[in-house]
Amino acid sequence: MLEKRSYPSQDDERQTLLPVEMFKARPAGNEISQSLEEEAAVLVRTTASGTRRIIEVEGEIDAHTAPQLKSAIAALVDQGNFELVADLEQVTFMDSTGLGVLVGALKRVREKGGDLRIVCTRRAILRVLEITGLDKVIPLYSAVSEATES
Repeated sequence: MLEKRSYPSQDDERQTLLPVEMFKARPAGNEISQSLEEEAAVLVRTTASGTRRIIEVEGEIDAHTAPQLKSAIAALVDQGNFELVADLEQVTFMDSTGLGVLVGALKRVREKGGDLRIVCTRRAILRVLEITGLDKVIPLYSAVSEATES
């Protein structure tokens, strides 16, 4: 939507049409980084299904958000949970940092005799797992119910 706005200049009759969005309040200072954090947030929830712990991830897993996922996994492992299912169905993007978190989780649980399974049907995420060969190392499932069966 365009609005007519007047701006002082040498020629007082000068008027310009500009998008209204340009005039919306923008955060200043530290508020900008907080705003960016909110936009690039990842949501990590954990639930239980029998002896397995399900880590539901929603959003983007990148260098900025991967520490949240890593912390959630570390907390589960520290509590003695070594049978994990990473539900990536709501993940919209994952970079090498996210892959590193998954590899680290796999290593930690296997050292304790456990296992990590991934639930994912999103083509973009599956492609990353395939290109890196992680689909050969970490079992992939199309549904949480499949991944939680013995």
